[in-house]
Amino acid sequence: MKPLKLTVENFGPFADTQIIDFRKLDEIFLISGPTGSGKTSLFDAIVYALYGDLPGTRDASKIKSNFTPEEGTARVSLDFRASGKFYRINRSHKFYVNRNGAFTDRKEHSLFELTGVGQGGKAGLDHQDTENAKEKPVPETRTETELRSFIEGLLHLSLDEFSKIILLPQGEFQKFLEESSAGRQAIMRKLFPTSDHLRITDSLTSKRNEINRKIRAAQDQLDELQESLDPETLEKQELELDSLIGELESKRSSIAKEQEENFRLQEQEKNLALQFQRWNDYQTQQSELKNQLPEMDSLRQSIAQAEKAATLMPALEELDRIAADLEEAGRERDTLEKEKDGLFEQEKQVDKRVKEREKLSAEWQKKQNSLGELKPLLEKESLRNDQIKKQSQARSELESLTEQLSHEEAKKAELETNLTSLDQETEELETRLGKDDTDRTLHTKEKLLWHLEELVQHGSSIQENLDKWRESQKSVILNANQLAELENRQRMSSATQLAATLHDGQPCPVCGSREHPAPAHDDGLEFTQQDRIQTAKANLESSRNALSRVEANLAASAREARKCIDDLESHSESRKGENESLLESEHRTQLESLDELCEKLETQVTSAEGNSSYAHSSYTDYSPEARSEDLSDGLLSAQGAYVDTNMKTNRSAADALEGGPKAVADFDREAFSVLLNELNHWMEQEVARREELQKQKDMIQHDKHRLDSLRKSRKERAEELDALNKSLQTRQKDVQSRQQDLAVLGESLKSLDSDLNGRTNIAGALEQLQERLEQLEREMAEIDALVSDHAKRKSENETKLQSNQKQLDKLEKDRKQRDIKLQSRLKEKGLQDLAEIRALYIEEDELKAKADSLKSYEKEKERIETLVSSLEKELKDKSLPDLESRARVLEKLKSDLKTTDAELDDNRARREHLKRENERKAYLEKRIQKLQSENRALVELANDLAGINSRRVNFENFVLNYYLRDVTDHANHRLRSLSDGRYALTVNAEIEHGGRQTGLNLDIMDAHTGVPRSVKSLSGGEKFLASLSLALGLADVIQERAGTIEMDSLFLDEGFGTLDDEALNRAMGILEEIRENRMVGIISHVSELKRTIPCQLQVQRSPGGSTVELALVG
Repeated sequence: MKPLKLTVENFGPFADTQIIDFRKLDEIFLISGPTGSGKTSLFDAIVYALYGDLPGTRDASKIKSNFTPEEGTARVSLDFRASGKFYRINRSHKFYVNRNGAFTDRKEHSLFELTGVGQGGKAGLDHQDTENAKEKPVPETRTETELRSFIEGLLHLSLDEFSKIILLPQGEFQKFLEESSAGRQAIMRKLFPTSDHLRITDSLTSKRNEINRKIRAAQDQLDELQESLDPETLEKQELELDSLIGELESKRSSIAKEQEENFRLQEQEKNLALQFQRWNDYQTQQSELKNQLPEMDSLRQSIAQAEKAATLMPALEELDRIAADLEEAGRERDTLEKEKDGLFEQEKQVDKRVKEREKLSAEWQKKQNSLGELKPLLEKESLRNDQIKKQSQARSELESLTEQLSHEEAKKAELETNLTSLDQETEELETRLGKDDTDRTLHTKEKLLWHLEELVQHGSSIQENLDKWRESQKSVILNANQLAELENRQRMSSATQLAATLHDGQPCPVCGSREHPAPAHDDGLEFTQQDRIQTAKANLESSRNALSRVEANLAASAREARKCIDDLESHSESRKGENESLLESEHRTQLESLDELCEKLETQVTSAEGNSSYAHSSYTDYSPEARSEDLSDGLLSAQGAYVDTNMKTNRSAADALEGGPKAVADFDREAFSVLLNELNHWMEQEVARREELQKQKDMIQHDKHRLDSLRKSRKERAEELDALNKSLQTRQKDVQSRQQDLAVLGESLKSLDSDLNGRTNIAGALEQLQERLEQLEREMAEIDALVSDHAKRKSENETKLQSNQKQLDKLEKDRKQRDIKLQSRLKEKGLQDLAEIRALYIEEDELKAKADSLKSYEKEKERIETLVSSLEKELKDKSLPDLESRARVLEKLKSDLKTTDAELDDNRARREHLKRENERKAYLEKRIQKLQSENRALVELANDLAGINSRRVNFENFVLNYYLRDVTDHANHRLRSLSDGRYALTVNAEIEHGGRQTGLNLDIMDAHTGVPRSVKSLSGGEKFLASLSLALGLADVIQERAGTIEMDSLFLDEGFGTLDDEALNRAMGILEEIRENRMVGIISHVSELKRTIPCQLQVQRSPGGSTVELALVG
């Protein structure tokens, strides 16, 4: 994970919005600021954005800034890169009072994948521009749990692991060093891919457990069988069971035969009993049929009478039909007679209506004549009405035009007054603006202020660089003294090398003695001393370079300050011709004094640079390689002289270094500070004057805008007045035209009134007359229709009466003829009258049903008589059998057979059980042997991988132990350099107290004692160096092994304060090495880090909340 941009608002000490753009930072940067200003809060914001929580035990619900009101919203937004993709995560925590008056809070979050990310940031660095990227919501992060799970899966780190590996808070990054074996195992599981090893171990363990389970199950079954089976009595039991089974099988066969014979006899007896039962049933049915004989005779007689009546029934029905037709014709005649009487009464009313029509016809003719007289006058009346309407409309338009004309004349007078007022105000503003010179004066003040601000800035830079110069000079002296001490120690070790060449009887090249009673001995520190000298020289070179940079900055600031003074004086001289005085005599004196001090400082800094160069060259003249070559040539005397000369040179260099600060101390810093304060006061006065001028300029600008507005308004009013004059001329012409129209209409109306001769509403009279004519025509048509309808109905009635009478005569004749024929047939059939025919007649379906019933009775009676006769012959000399006795015999045989079968099944089951148990015992013994022999290697391997071995280390811990050794190998490259070769981390695989599985314990090997000891015994500074080396080694191994965790960033919070200057320089050298492939952020109060890390985020504290600024130091 690599952060790109962090935005915080109302978070911790930050009240206002703060944006940290990591793309603009170097790959190693420092976060500095006073204690409590909020440096650590920046790292907290990164963690909170990712995980919604804070590292350690801090309460994440209290993240809102205390510099803002109690109600408010804390917000954090982070753009970052992970797994080759870009994301933006937003979190907010709102605190508010709800509707019930209770104080509550609500959290919200969102996660977007950023697409279309462009390249930006510093040249040559892999930075990305996410400002214009498209946001694509990540759907599986709607809840807090889903979001945290997604982030942990994306980074492959939990919050606790992130705080121990990527973000190393105060004291937290030492926990991995001091962690227990179990805790270190949990962390390394996330860092290194051990899932395959665990899967192998689990698979083999599962198979081993399954094999052991099968063996135990088989052994348990075998033990249970051996307890229940007695080998001595087993054969005897089998023989007894075989004999008993034979006897039972013989007994069962005898019972089964007897049962089969009884079943045959029972079947015969059942058939005989069934025959007796059927005989009894048929006799009962025969008796019932005899009882039905009288009823059947009556039915037979009824059917014969009905058949006679059926032959006469068609003639009777035809006679009935004729009678019905006669009755219907009679009713119709009665209706026609009534209708005839009604028509007679209506004829009187019709005659009356005919007389009324004659009157209506006369009135119609009269109205028709009047209509012919009124039609010619209608057109003239219509023309007169149109003229009256036009006259009224013309008068209304004339009144409206007159009113508009008056309104526009009043508006014209108002516009002329406004134009006069605008001309006066415009003239006044033009006069006042023509005398203004504020812009030129303000420009002069702006330029003066710009020079003053630049001068004050350079003065402040001089003061700051003077402090840095003193600190850097002290560092150079400290490193020079350290180098001198190390070289003196090395020269002392030269005696050891000389002693190695001495032999008894040979003169010493130094003292000439031939006896050497106490020669110097080699203490084994030669190689270490040379490494320390090289490190000291590097430190001296680094501090001298820092001093050179400060001296260059001092000289540059002094030169820039003098240039600003010259620019101020030049600018003042250029304004003399315009009778302006920019610099008063007091200000000129201040600038001259400041110029003298800057010139003096520049001279002193140049002298200090010479002294530093001399000291640096003195220390670089002597090298151990030259001394080694002299010794190898045997020039021991020359070497002694060389050492003396070099010691004198070192003392001269030290004197030059001590003299450097004294030369700069002659600079009058107090006077310089007083002058800077006076310049600041002068600048404040000029700022106040500039603000007054700016206010004047704003007022003048307002007047200019007002003048432009007035000119624009005057132009608009003039244009409006011209348009109004044209409109007035048009209105006057329209008024004259309407007056002429009214005169013409008056003359026309007089002529029409004369023609109409006082008649009015001719159209209304014509309309009423037309309506009356139409009404008369409708009434006459109605009377005509009534007369015609009455004549038609009268004719139809007479025709119907004649037809009806003919039909009645015909039907009556036909009825008499048919009645005579029917009476003759009645006598032939022996029937009395028509009523008897109707009584005897039966419908065809009912007659057929009665005949079928009679036929079925006779057929059934004959069948039953035949069956009874046949069964009497068949059952002669036979008796009814006893079925219950036979059933009791069969039930007893069934019970005996069931008892025998049960005994037989029980003994067979016991015999089969003995057989199966013997076979099962043999099978279990073979199965146990086979499982043990076939899986012996697998079980032993599974035990080894599961930690059931002499070292008590399982396969995963063995692999993690390998990884941990790789980590310590990488870490020791840096730790040996940081500890001057003294310390190295070792992995302790011994069994802990209680026999727990380990293999991941860490110890520290001390080269001074040659004995490993606990890492907890290290001092605070030593623990920091060891933890830093371990963290960096861990990152190196993860990247080399292409793990799933991206180590793109490393953040360190404090810890450097426990280091001395030498250890600090070495630690910074290590961090400089790793900055090539990851971002390194450091929080520290150490002054040396502030001087050596140029890219800094400075957190400033204020009463209103903290702020963050990017600063490039040096």
